[in-house]
Amino acid sequence: MELRLFREQVLRDIQLTKTYMEKAMDPVVQSEGLTVLQALVLLGLEQGTVDNVSSLCHATGMGQANASNLCKKMEREGFLLRARGKEDARVVTLQLADRGKDALSRIKKKFQAYDAVLQTIPPEKFDAVLGGIAAAQEILRRILAYQQADKGGTQSC
Repeated sequence: MELRLFREQVLRDIQLTKTYMEKAMDPVVQSEGLTVLQALVLLGLEQGTVDNVSSLCHATGMGQANASNLCKKMEREGFLLRARGKEDARVVTLQLADRGKDALSRIKKKFQAYDAVLQTIPPEKFDAVLGGIAAAQEILRRILAYQQADKGGTQSC
């Protein structure tokens, strides 16, 4: 495929996918007073893939300042707890608060309603989607690294 056509198709497909994801996910998470990103933070905390602001940056691609502000907001709203590290005060550890656990439990139950649809899809489609997303992320990481090298800068997380 010609690079120009690839770029144009990717732009269209990513925008359409983003729209579909928002239409499917936003009503579920917004009913709990959360954004999709905030729900993903709670899920990361529950699964143990996120335990501090730095790991949140790596899991989401957010910058340190944005991740820190998001966590402060979520703490104010009672979804998570933040604590400064005892050995290094720059490290802010995160954990689920009761409100976050409850909201996440309700969100998961609501998303289970989609299982009726998902069970009709062949498993190889899931593998193809995940493989395609991983490939897209790799391409985009290379583009971002090129941008940073071209600017002489460094990435924040």
